[in-house]
Amino acid sequence: MKQLTVLIASIPEGTEPNEPIYMASNMNGWKTNDPAFQLVWQPESGYFILPLDNCPDRLEFKFARGSWATEEIDANNNRMLNRLWVRSSGNKFYITSIANWKDIPNVGEKKAVGKVYLWQKDLLMPQLE
Repeated sequence: MKQLTVLIASIPEGTEPNEPIYMASNMNGWKTNDPAFQLVWQPESGYFILPLDNCPDRLEFKFARGSWATEEIDANNNRMLNRLWVRSSGNKFYITSIANWKDIPNVGEKKAVGKVYLWQKDLLMPQLE
């Protein structure tokens, strides 16, 4: 079975809590509010997650909050090309962030939804001493 799990690590500030995020794609006829393609917030992992079964080898998609008026846009408030995921050996996850929404452009800051890890606990910073 061809499986893929889509994970969103951060979303734009200003996104309403509990507002649904959907994936519109070549798998669902580009529907922006398809309940079968709604990402689910998983507090234990810190991601919005969408597991997909029977995923095609080439998946084109965008994220939206229920309509094309609320689709994702890039960090410069420009319309984005479709995202693309192509199956290759072992790639079963697509992890990404959403920069901005079309109806809430240029909010600037992203709200981290994933867990944060400290990569070095004893980082030397002589400038602060």
